[in-house]
Amino acid sequence: MDVGRSAPRYQETALLYPRSTKLQSYLTEYFIVVVGLCRYLFKFGQKSTVKQFASSLSDAHLKTFQTHLDKRATLIKKQMDVSEAQESSGSRALTRDIFTYTSHQQRHATKMRVLDFCSTYDREIAWKQIRKAGNASFHMQQAEYREWRDGSDPSTLLYTGKLGLGKSVLLANIVDDISLSTEKERPLVVYFFCRHDVPESLQARTIVGSLARQLLRAIPDLAVLAKSCEYTHTTVDAEKVLELLVQGYSSDAKTYFVLDGLDECDNEERETLVQALQKIQENIKVLICASFREEPNNGLQSITKQLLATRLVSLPDDNPDIEAFIEADLERCPRQERLTIGDPTLVLDIQDALSKRSQGMFLWVALCSAC
Repeated sequence: MDVGRSAPRYQETALLYPRSTKLQSYLTEYFIVVVGLCRYLFKFGQKSTVKQFASSLSDAHLKTFQTHLDKRATLIKKQMDVSEAQESSGSRALTRDIFTYTSHQQRHATKMRVLDFCSTYDREIAWKQIRKAGNASFHMQQAEYREWRDGSDPSTLLYTGKLGLGKSVLLANIVDDISLSTEKERPLVVYFFCRHDVPESLQARTIVGSLARQLLRAIPDLAVLAKSCEYTHTTVDAEKVLELLVQGYSSDAKTYFVLDGLDECDNEERETLVQALQKIQENIKVLICASFREEPNNGLQSITKQLLATRLVSLPDDNPDIEAFIEADLERCPRQERLTIGDPTLVLDIQDALSKRSQGMFLWVALCSAC
């Protein structure tokens, strides 16, 4: 028997696999047999020499012990193989998880590098501010809007009107309307609102970059574009960003681009922007909705020629949304402490006066309530 050599080894094995209940059970049974063998040998040693000679060690007993030990040794070995395989499998699974997590982190970092290369401009601030100004329903009553929204080919819907007629409020509501679409495949809606008091928002590079960022954000893996986005000491123009967008955005899904305040850009920036939009429409299924102020010789005709399937909708001076805008604005005034009225009935008089004198100009109403 090699119990003397095997027992210490199995004792160490018990320490190596403490969580394997089957292996611990087999080891326990093995040592129970060892203890039984030791007790048998001890009792035999306690006998006198004459009795030891008379009885001698029984081969039958020793073979029984050997059979039990061999059986448990076999079970222990098999369970060790199983436990080792399980641990190896666990290690491989852990390695795969670590690799997957690392790969995900790398893809995310690469994607963010590409998106930041396109634009870091926060386009949501302007939209949120304008959207809070009020609701608009004028577009929902127009067949031109519904046809443009429900169309499947690249096209352009251009809202025109005098300064202050509510074009920005209208387009902010259009973003909401399209975003809440009930279509099976929800369309991607990107937007940009130019601000006359934010010079950066009037640059073609900023607008095209923001458009590219919003579109490319929908692409899971942008690794193919990463090499083109290495940061350099030179300024990247709109054309470079446009090439990146056309290369990386290959989705055939219908996409909407809502652009407010196109007229706020100077002629050079506007021309660069319109050319970029034209190229985008030629390569991507983009439906553009934009606003433009009505002024003499403002380049509107050039825009309608360059953009695809352009439809013009002029906002009327008696915009039906002005009444709701005035009412909502007057409701906000007391909460924002912009207006204190002792007699509640005066609100109706103020509302009536604003409605008559506004001539449909949202901006005039907003300026009056701010005074």
